[in-house]
Amino acid sequence: MQRKCWLLLLIVLSCAARSAGAAGADGTIVQLEGDVAYFDIGETRGLRVGSTVRVLRTITAKHPVTGEALIDHFPLGTLGVIEVGKVLSYGRVDKGIVGTVKVGDVVRLGPPPAPHLPTPSVTGPGASAALDAVEVWLSTLGKPLGERVRLLGLFCARHPDSPYVPGLRREMVVFRDLEERLTVAARPRVEEPYEAMAPQGPAPVTIQGALPPRLYAGDPLEVAILVREVARVQAAFV
Repeated sequence: MQRKCWLLLLIVLSCAARSAGAAGADGTIVQLEGDVAYFDIGETRGLRVGSTVRVLRTITAKHPVTGEALIDHFPLGTLGVIEVGKVLSYGRVDKGIVGTVKVGDVVRLGPPPAPHLPTPSVTGPGASAALDAVEVWLSTLGKPLGERVRLLGLFCARHPDSPYVPGLRREMVVFRDLEERLTVAARPRVEEPYEAMAPQGPAPVTIQGALPPRLYAGDPLEVAILVREVARVQAAFV
């Protein structure tokens, strides 16, 4: 029932995003609850319960010759669809990317669209070097970060005198840094056992709300207690 309510609520967010121009071949994750992700693709796009879709992260790739920025994506993992609505669905993401996936990540059903890039007009002695740099750059689009770094590194090693090597190396640094941050985010959190915790004194009690101005013996009094650190509770009496 709770997920049904979320679906109804998130449809508003989905429709607002699409009206702002977010509609396209891909969908977007609009809400996360643990390993459950809500995204704006529904049955009208051919999605079915039990389907597996890809989850991707958006990245900006810089053209090595023109410097033009291209919006690209690299794969994070997959998502198994649990329930499908008209325009909004939800599913469970891979365990390995639970800490990595975030709101705004892309959900893709089909193959990636081909990038529309104008071919730079390069003539003269540097034409061959420019075409080589563009060729290896195009081969990295849509690839995982580690594969991008590998391909660019091979090019830099084979063409150390290319004028485009410094720019490609800067791209490699950006990709390595992002890959490292994603790896850290994906690591499972290890909670320290309660026995290993240092002994601590009693937690302070905070009372919120207004008590009745006068109470008599036998009068009912409703009290709600919220325990934020359950592991520290040894005994409680009311």
